[in-house]
Amino acid sequence: FFFQAEDGIRDFCLSRGLGDVYKRQEYMGQGKSLGVQHGSKLINEESHKYGFKVGNELGEEIGYYTGVLETFKIFHPVLNLNQTRLEKFQKVIESLEKLILEFDTTVANNESLNENLLRIRAKFKVLANIVGIKTI
Repeated sequence: FFFQAEDGIRDFCLSRGLGDVYKRQEYMGQGKSLGVQHGSKLINEESHKYGFKVGNELGEEIGYYTGVLETFKIFHPVLNLNQTRLEKFQKVIESLEKLILEFDTTVANNESLNENLLRIRAKFKVLANIVGIKTI
């Protein structure tokens, strides 16, 4: 099959039959498959980096609360709390300690992690308020 150009020059044009269409579909399928594999690899790498970063931040925050909790348990006699505040203090300390011990970072359910972290933060604010420390 020849194509007739306007200037009279004839160019040879290959047939674009069904075989070409099937090859193109095969190549597109392979390209899509390779693209999906590559994209999945990149997503896994990025999610691993993000998970590591968030896990680190979460660990630091829980570690902070644990350290402050232990410090308060040791030094609470020098805080000069009246009897009512001391009872509240001890109750909140026990509650906060329990929340921290039960905080499970192995569960992938973000809602559960967030809810528990919010509870820990709230208890910490109550504790700070009892001893007269301002929190942000």
